[in-house]
Amino acid sequence: MGQKFCTPGSGATSAAQAKQTPEYNSLPATHTGAVLGCSWLGDSIVTCGDDNRVAVTELGKSGEVKVFEGHERSVNCVEGCSSTDTVFSASRDTTVRAWTNEGAGCEFHGHTLTVMAVSATLGGELVVSGGRDYAVKVWDSSTGQCTSTSKISRNLVTCLQFFKDGGCKFAQGSEDLTMRIWDVRIISNTSSHASTSLTFGKYVYFPLDCDTSSCSNYVCTSSKGFDGSGCEGRIWDVRKPDVPLHVLSGHQQDAVGCAFLEGLGENGGRLMVTVSKDETIKVWNVDNGNMILSHCEEESGMWTSVRAYGGGGEDGPHFVATSFLGGVYVYRIEWKGKGARLKLTDMIRPGEGEETYDEGRVPKPSEL
Repeated sequence: MGQKFCTPGSGATSAAQAKQTPEYNSLPATHTGAVLGCSWLGDSIVTCGDDNRVAVTELGKSGEVKVFEGHERSVNCVEGCSSTDTVFSASRDTTVRAWTNEGAGCEFHGHTLTVMAVSATLGGELVVSGGRDYAVKVWDSSTGQCTSTSKISRNLVTCLQFFKDGGCKFAQGSEDLTMRIWDVRIISNTSSHASTSLTFGKYVYFPLDCDTSSCSNYVCTSSKGFDGSGCEGRIWDVRKPDVPLHVLSGHQQDAVGCAFLEGLGENGGRLMVTVSKDETIKVWNVDNGNMILSHCEEESGMWTSVRAYGGGGEDGPHFVATSFLGGVYVYRIEWKGKGARLKLTDMIRPGEGEETYDEGRVPKPSEL
């Protein structure tokens, strides 16, 4: 799978150290081929992949899995909404879908090209989606009806995420090298910038993923890049959008995923995690931008996405990360003296069988 960019002495976890990691909970495979996105639904993991599937896996000894099928092309993004026990998915088949315990719910039709991202309000009443057709759409989740659409030239949507304060604003990244903050109350059916409440950018390469803080003041992003240039994390204060608070350098290939970690780090520091095609996971101090640790998981392959667990708990910040080889990994941060390490607590094994690669934002290994 190519070179791993972990270097001894930089906080990296070596393969020898990884083999000493305590036993983890092994769960059955849910996908064949690459897993492209992840989310949480309560204490369960939601995943999507190149096999056109959406899966919900309950953590713990039961490992119960629910697999939802209905998309006709690969699924790029999923979001779990715990308040309504619903999962939303965005696909290359140009649709957004809702899934419940009973199976398929509403289908959201209106995009004309690949839908790259989907997010829901905290209560699940509204859903927003964005695609390669330049469209940002707002949907009524109960009916599947589109309530408003905004199109801005060159706004090829790569990611979007509602703020976690229960409000109406969300962040959205684009291939035009900008981040936008939208308010669903003022999005109009227009092709102008009038619907955006804030635009900021100055990226070297465009953002691939974004996340929002629980206090609604901060946005983090992770970006595309090559040979250490541009493949970085950024932390923005939306009250001071002219320059990022921190630029987090260290990845050598695309930084494909990022997330704020709910819970405090050592000595009260706030944390953020990024994952990359260079096969590393990095955890950062949000307050000063310093890297806390860099981790390589043996045989994981390129990472594709990451999402933090928002349920709290006394076990410390933890998150789920997915890989191109089909694995799904749940980690918890453990503090050891003045340092920290990742403890693997649960792993969904890569699926067996023929891979169903469908061109998306993660390339084939041969294309690297």
